[in-house]
Amino acid sequence: MKKKYLLSIITLFSAITLYSQQFWVVTNKSSDLFTVSVSSGTIASSVTTSAINMAQNPIEGFQGMTQHPITGEVYVLFKDSDSNRYIGRLNTTNGEIITVAQTDSSLASIAFDASGVLYAMQGYSNDGNTQQMQTVDINTAPETAFHTFTNTSGGDGDALVFNTTDNLMYRYDGDSSGEFMSLNLNTLAESVISTVSDLDSYGGALAYRQGQNKFLLGLGNTLYDLLADGTISTISSIAEFDNGTFNAGWSETYIKGLVSAPSSGEFWVVTNKSSDLFTVSVSSGTIASSVTTSAINMAQNPIEGFQGMTQHPITGEVYVLFKDSDSNRYIGRLNTTNGEIITVAQTDSSLASIAFDASGVLYAMQGYSNDGNTQQMQTVDINTAPETAFHTFTNTSGGDGDALVFNTTDNLMYRYDGDSSGEFMSLNLNTLAESVISTVSDLDSYGGALAYRQGQNKFLLGLGNTLYDLLADGTISTISSIAEFDNGTFNAGWSETYIKGLVKVSSSTAGINDLTKTNISIYPNPTNNIINVNLGAVASPTNYSLYSIDGKMIRVNNMVNNNSFSIDLTEMAIGIYILKIKSENSTNTFKIIKK
Repeated sequence: MKKKYLLSIITLFSAITLYSQQFWVVTNKSSDLFTVSVSSGTIASSVTTSAINMAQNPIEGFQGMTQHPITGEVYVLFKDSDSNRYIGRLNTTNGEIITVAQTDSSLASIAFDASGVLYAMQGYSNDGNTQQMQTVDINTAPETAFHTFTNTSGGDGDALVFNTTDNLMYRYDGDSSGEFMSLNLNTLAESVISTVSDLDSYGGALAYRQGQNKFLLGLGNTLYDLLADGTISTISSIAEFDNGTFNAGWSETYIKGLVSAPSSGEFWVVTNKSSDLFTVSVSSGTIASSVTTSAINMAQNPIEGFQGMTQHPITGEVYVLFKDSDSNRYIGRLNTTNGEIITVAQTDSSLASIAFDASGVLYAMQGYSNDGNTQQMQTVDINTAPETAFHTFTNTSGGDGDALVFNTTDNLMYRYDGDSSGEFMSLNLNTLAESVISTVSDLDSYGGALAYRQGQNKFLLGLGNTLYDLLADGTISTISSIAEFDNGTFNAGWSETYIKGLVKVSSSTAGINDLTKTNISIYPNPTNNIINVNLGAVASPTNYSLYSIDGKMIRVNNMVNNNSFSIDLTEMAIGIYILKIKSENSTNTFKIIKK
């Protein structure tokens, strides 16, 4: 293994890509949740849903689906065989729906705004106003009239979605008029963008495609690209929805809900040779997209690259170990949408890799330094970044190429020694018992990255610019190589790039990583009793609200006139809470863990 000044390191990170090609889809005629490939219209998988906490008739179909922007939970508007309609929270893995309450039988579509307020359009009913938008309480489901549109059509085919780029609510009128319009939720100003009257007039579902500034529209059984200016083009059709496979004997099936689904085949990638965060397809090694990262709250030199990246198992926040051009290393929290890093603190300049265990304790391996022990594992305080010696491995190699990952199935920490020895081993964090599983010495000896692939009981290993399948018994096979990292495209003139970190991400993390330029800090988090909040650049006066993880408000309108304050959670139950901090110019949302 070469010394650190010759090293070129990559970190890969599994994630929900901004350009996900799979969406969850619900229809008016089936109780199934479908995972659909947008480009081809192919149904990749399906799961049958069921309402588990109320004695409804069997679920007949859906009228809408949307994702909470703070908790990441998926909410559905579903109906039974008596045409009663309900609001519920959907577990996208097993299909179970926790019903909130029965709602207005004429509601036709639902969408959250950025702050977690749920809106709905009224559809056809004996006395319903098909132009009326309502707000819906997500805890009890009563509706409150909010706005009546001035256009003259509407019905059960209406679709709603909130655009997080321009902060406008968009509506597609899935009627013969085909009006596409926006609504400013503050001023109630409407704007009709376009009218497309020759499309299928049945159904209607909208999804905003973050990062592309366009929409995905579902009408009938067809998916369309819908640009911000109203330009529309066909992407694909879902054949099964029209040929009777999922139509329950009705005359036509139409799409009534679209939510972006996680893509298990794409990973975020960062390297020591670039400040970019890349999205990479594991199966092909293709770079799909990239965003440039920047540390926004400390005066580091420009980011030169990364040594590690990992995800907090409770909050879902992404932590990075990055370095500047003077080889100083820092721990920071990365916003994977815009690339902004909130630096926690400067850390030991020899740290080489990081990984959380299941409880949120951060571990690191020490790499090369003048006085460093390359066998030493340390724990790192994620609020201030000091290191504490934890364990010294008994094997004889190690260095900046070490990789760590925690296996949530057997509760062991796994280490791959990215040195010429190629040792793959496990460590029991309680007993400190080590076990060498295999040694593969003929692979590329540069770098080393591990991700545990939940549900498959195997690992993803990165070495050099290559990705490998690594089984629990140490058996290894090649998946793909990332060509750009070896041919100079992203190597800043260095001699070689190699992989240095992998972490699997679940869909529940969507919308949580909301740390912004205001530099708000919250500590300790997790906490046993009190959390301290420093507002940084946020102007006073400020107020905060505290919510349970299911969106129920616990404290509201607590005015704060100082730059810092504390919240006592001593009497609160153990669990996850949502803290929303609002000032005149901004709203910021954070997860708080009471342990």
